[in-house]
Amino acid sequence: MKRKTWKTNSGFTLIEVIIVTAIMSIFSIFLVDLVMTTQKAWSIENTSVSVRGEAKRTLEVIAKELREGDPSAVGGVTIGGSGTSQTITFSVPNQVSQATILSWRQIQYAHDSVQKQVTRTVSGTTTTVGRDINSLQFSQSNNVVTVTVGTNKLTAEGITLQTTISSQIRMRN
Repeated sequence: MKRKTWKTNSGFTLIEVIIVTAIMSIFSIFLVDLVMTTQKAWSIENTSVSVRGEAKRTLEVIAKELREGDPSAVGGVTIGGSGTSQTITFSVPNQVSQATILSWRQIQYAHDSVQKQVTRTVSGTTTTVGRDINSLQFSQSNNVVTVTVGTNKLTAEGITLQTTISSQIRMRN
């Protein structure tokens, strides 16, 4: 008796290999595009968080000392400068003894439009309290000072992100 043997072809045809390669190429293109879009979105959001954070930190530092200030103290509150580069000078208690203020110290916050930073000056010592700050504005009504801080930054993708935050601060008394 003769045995029948079946001839089995194992492997893929050329057409099958070409079709699978084309499908995988299209899938790879979509995957690379997805990764690039995600990376761009992450970079923009990271820069945005940085810009907002810097504006918020700067505003908090100014607000903390303004709350301690007294508009009726020696020197009162002086707002100078113009436009988006303003300064504010005010006094805060320096020495206190049994609820009596013995001396005051003057503090000045100023915006440097060239360096794009906010500086704090006390007793001739100047420190930087905020970077990448484009504008610093003050206005006063009685013992309430409104502070507005504006920032912007260019992302690696060439997009300019801007943030402006404002706060009304009630000074003591």
